[in-house]
Amino acid sequence: MSKHGMSSEQASRKKRNGHKLEERFHRQFNPSSSALLVNYSGSTADCRFKSGFPPQFYKVWPDADEEGLGVSIKSGYALQFQLGSPLMELTNSEYLVGKNDKDQTKVDHLKSFVEQVASLKDPNFWRKYLKKGDWMCHADLENNKWRLFRMEEIIDLLVSDKFIWDLLSTGRIKGRYHSSVGAKPISIITYEYRKKKKSFVLGANGGQCGKKFIEILLKEINYVSISMK
Repeated sequence: MSKHGMSSEQASRKKRNGHKLEERFHRQFNPSSSALLVNYSGSTADCRFKSGFPPQFYKVWPDADEEGLGVSIKSGYALQFQLGSPLMELTNSEYLVGKNDKDQTKVDHLKSFVEQVASLKDPNFWRKYLKKGDWMCHADLENNKWRLFRMEEIIDLLVSDKFIWDLLSTGRIKGRYHSSVGAKPISIITYEYRKKKKSFVLGANGGQCGKKFIEILLKEINYVSISMK
């Protein structure tokens, strides 16, 4: 198991549990649908509101009818947005892997940090790599709640001045959340190279970053909370 990752067994278990949550979501919000509207792979939405939005949506988002019905389901303390090939906006396809002066694995993205920040501040970057559906639903298993957020509001937050981006000596890019001027920044988003799998990952990874990210969303943007059945 890598320092920042999980074993293949843990990854498989997480994937299976994720599929169970998608099925649970479908059964609760599409009770009259005989077809299971769950996407087990790919870059499209995990689930859909086939029967329309829950009534709670219209109190928070009166224009919800204008939105798509696709939903991305998330859970746990680590939220992975993308895993695999380098993201072309952040890393050149001919990237280099070596060591820094502390003998740590270092990736040279062959992109300037100015270019990288410009991409991370571009809403279209997040629409491409995060927006798997028009809504994000976090399964809060501790409190038995579905927490639903509008993807465009999440993206607006990520490209705002409340997220500051840093490039570390390892080539890792960190997105730090600043709640206000003078407040201590909190490391939340990471884009990094994983040597063992020779792949790149973007997400709220490591420690409890996923949980902290959801806590930030609950504080900063609109959401709907619905009891899980």
